[in-house]
Amino acid sequence: AAMAREQWMLKPARWLVRNGDAVTDLPAGELDPGVWSAAVYGKGSLGFEAIRREIGDEAFIAALSSFADEHQFRIATPDDLRTAFATAGGQNIDELWSYWFDQTGLTVEEIDAFAAD
Repeated sequence: AAMAREQWMLKPARWLVRNGDAVTDLPAGELDPGVWSAAVYGKGSLGFEAIRREIGDEAFIAALSSFADEHQFRIATPDDLRTAFATAGGQNIDELWSYWFDQTGLTVEEIDAFAAD
């Protein structure tokens, strides 16, 4: 698991930071494919990990389950998913969500904090 985390989350996120960071919540065609991939698979994965840590495992799984049930065979938006996490966790996650998915400014130190766990 540690090797997979390093290869598929941490390494792309570090590459992204070295190359200028990017907003994660953008359509694929709006970024260079390599940047988009690192943003979505590296930074985006870390964003979901940050949310899981904030709201807890039980609420995180409940949010995913509720989101899947509610949006099955429908078009869902990122806000729908954010709302599912906030509802299941019983807290406002707007700032956390915005940091990981709508902004730039990620640092190597923040990435390394995930590697230490």
